[in-house]
Amino acid sequence: MFDTIYFYAALIGGTALAFQFVLMFFGFGDDGGDMGEAGGDLAVDADISGDADVDHHHASWTEAGDADLSHPGAHWFYEMLSLRTISAAVTFFGLAGKAAQSRGMAEAPTLVIALAAAFAAMYGVYWLFKQVYKVQQSGNENIRLSVGLPAKVYVPIPAGRAGVGKVMFRLQDRTVEYQALSDEAERLRTGEEVVVTSVINSDTVCVARVPQGAQA
Repeated sequence: MFDTIYFYAALIGGTALAFQFVLMFFGFGDDGGDMGEAGGDLAVDADISGDADVDHHHASWTEAGDADLSHPGAHWFYEMLSLRTISAAVTFFGLAGKAAQSRGMAEAPTLVIALAAAFAAMYGVYWLFKQVYKVQQSGNENIRLSVGLPAKVYVPIPAGRAGVGKVMFRLQDRTVEYQALSDEAERLRTGEEVVVTSVINSDTVCVARVPQGAQA
């Protein structure tokens, strides 16, 4: 059973990962430096309420998020989640599992090795592209222009600013992904329509649920 699981994990994950890199190579889903969450959100703690210019490049929806782990309520594991990091994890889960099996190892240690490889691959992709965004800083996005814009929840956002999720929206003619807090009494689920109400800092916004009657 595990042999089949490892095989399909490597096949499906590898195919998804290769497809994303092909899209990146041809410039689809990328506006000058593709990533991965998720995303890339460069870690910046400065409050942008002052006069400083806080334009900052963010990743498209296919990118893995580079979260600032010092944000209130942020959970480091959720910040790593994106299509690319998950694809890498699934791929290396299958490859490591198959490699361990080929050495005649029992199912239990094989599974442990596969899971460890999956986590290492996920974190490795997340960390690698986080470093890329730290040196890019293209400065062609202004998060202050996001206030009032409609957005869609990408990673669920806890109620009452109890944690950080992610939203996607169009900003300056591109699809971007930012971390998001919410003052809502109920959790905002993936796919819900929201509106940006304020800017917390250079990679985090506050959003509110759009009333059902107001949704398009």
